[in-house]
Amino acid sequence: MTVVREGAADRAAAPAYDRLDWALAGLIGLAALAAYVRTLAPDLLYGDSAEFQTLAYTLGITHSTGYPVYLLLARGLGFLPLGTQAWRVTLLSAVGGAVAVAGVYLWARRLTEDRIGPLLGSLVLAVSTTFWTQSILAEVYTPALAFIVVAMLLLFHWSAQPMGRPWYLAGAALLLGAGLGVHASVGLFIPPAAAFALWRLWDPALDRRERLRGLRVGLGSGLGGVALFVGTFLLLDAIDPPSSFINTALIPSRSVWGLSREALARPWTRFWVTVTGLQWQTAMFADGWAGMQRALGDYWTRLVTREFTRFTVGFALVGAAAMLRAPRAGHERRRVGSFTLGAYLFVLALLLNYRPGDWHVFLLPAHLLLAVAAGVGMGQALRAVRGFGVGRVAEITLVVVLLVLLLAPAAMPRWDALADGRAHFSEEDYVYPVYNPDEPRSAATLRVALLPDRAMVLLEWRMLYAVTYMAHVEGHRPGLIPIEATPYGSEGRVAASLVTLIEETLAAGIPVYTDQLYEPLGDHFGSRRAIAGTMVQLLP
Repeated sequence: MTVVREGAADRAAAPAYDRLDWALAGLIGLAALAAYVRTLAPDLLYGDSAEFQTLAYTLGITHSTGYPVYLLLARGLGFLPLGTQAWRVTLLSAVGGAVAVAGVYLWARRLTEDRIGPLLGSLVLAVSTTFWTQSILAEVYTPALAFIVVAMLLLFHWSAQPMGRPWYLAGAALLLGAGLGVHASVGLFIPPAAAFALWRLWDPALDRRERLRGLRVGLGSGLGGVALFVGTFLLLDAIDPPSSFINTALIPSRSVWGLSREALARPWTRFWVTVTGLQWQTAMFADGWAGMQRALGDYWTRLVTREFTRFTVGFALVGAAAMLRAPRAGHERRRVGSFTLGAYLFVLALLLNYRPGDWHVFLLPAHLLLAVAAGVGMGQALRAVRGFGVGRVAEITLVVVLLVLLLAPAAMPRWDALADGRAHFSEEDYVYPVYNPDEPRSAATLRVALLPDRAMVLLEWRMLYAVTYMAHVEGHRPGLIPIEATPYGSEGRVAASLVTLIEETLAAGIPVYTDQLYEPLGDHFGSRRAIAGTMVQLLP
């Protein structure tokens, strides 16, 4: 590994990648992409995934936090002449997962002289349950991890260069700011990244002009990224299709959150309510210290039973110790190692205090950092073994043993998934019924075919956007008005503001259907079975 020297304050070497490193990162990324594309959900999905598949084409705002940058990226892939329109949106998750896997190799490689360890670290992340599952669904988590990894690699590269080259810092800050429009988890890395940049700029070898220039570039680029996020949100908000979450849930059920029609008529109010996650705030810091302790126990159990093995976690601890010591690696490696450990603790502490129903998917940033540490730990262990002068055969045998220890529980399920083209180990049956992949399209097509073109339909969340996709993206019922019957926070009851909207809709002569007679609809409306018994029609 080559060395970049930078003055008296950083005597030791800062690592740089050579062609073999880039080739290995590319190969592991392409292998992951091939695996994810092979097992990619083939078409329309349910729930959040259907929402993303719909709004990537109709271009509206999703549930909190809006995800406008993600939607524009997904819309770009939507122009590919491959698969169905829904499949193309899902492809973005596979690409994001592949980029993150390649980035883990490069991140860990920066912290160890070994190459095999970082490769193993990226591999254990690639085959972990939640990471693979989120790489084959239309979701925001792996694209967000791609933003995080690329931003951090740019930040590390900037730190290892002479301070006269701040453009890598600019790129990192821009990605972190804009990444807020991909998923809010990108924002978890902004405080640690800012601390890392300030630590680098505080180097006594730098003069005041270099420090101020770095501060201006970092702050200006970060604000530019945030402006891109805000601008794309306002753009999609202005398009305002009927399929936007603003129109399907936020405005109709506004009374749940004490919001008025007049307040929600203002774009900045819609922005603030969506981005701050008003709908989900009850799931944040809800149980205090006791809840955090329970969450930590749940995290550990899931970590060693569903995501990694105890051997992976053990090597991560070895890697953490190596990053803290790094006596001969110099300032640069210590900075990167300290950042990795600090970011892990910071991210994990916040994530353990957020417990929605699908809480485990929010832990992916922590899994990524743990995979980096495990890669470093395995690299250090292999270097130590080589120090005993073992032969090539013994070294290869050791690598094979490591592969068995790290991957044995996941090997057969992943192999079966690749052979069959479906990830049977997926836990996300709410979104993706893996044993019946055609179900979302079939169920949504039936609903849409039976509904009149000009009607309001109240649906539970799982089916809402599958129906909306068929109606508005594929154009089978462009006049359909989709409404989420009971958004999160409504406690399973139809909001008073939605009751008023139904009354206004019926008074305008537009029929209203619902998939079930939610409380308190029976107190306000007459009803009858309709649409071949699959729906309930509400009557004045």
